[in-house]
Amino acid sequence: MITREPSGYDAKLRWIASPGAVAYRIFWREAWGPDWQHDLLIGNVTDVVLRNMQIDDHVFGVAAVDGTGHESLVSPHVSPPRAPIVVTTVP
Repeated sequence: MITREPSGYDAKLRWIASPGAVAYRIFWREAWGPDWQHDLLIGNVTDVVLRNMQIDDHVFGVAAVDGTGHESLVSPHVSPPRAPIVVTTVP
């Protein structure tokens, strides 16, 4: 999950813990970039706030790291599909 907390200009990422993970690596890139441009290794937590990071301008991902340093594939943030618009016509 991603939100604009706490200031409205920050990116707050939250995820479900991965079994066996002892740390996580956060990745991000500009929305128009083809590859990850930045990463940050964080501890065994399931949320992080990236200050002054506009969520509209970046793509974010998270990888789990186990006790021996092996890293999972990056799971990018994907927005859930929007609810369909229902159009009602009046006869």
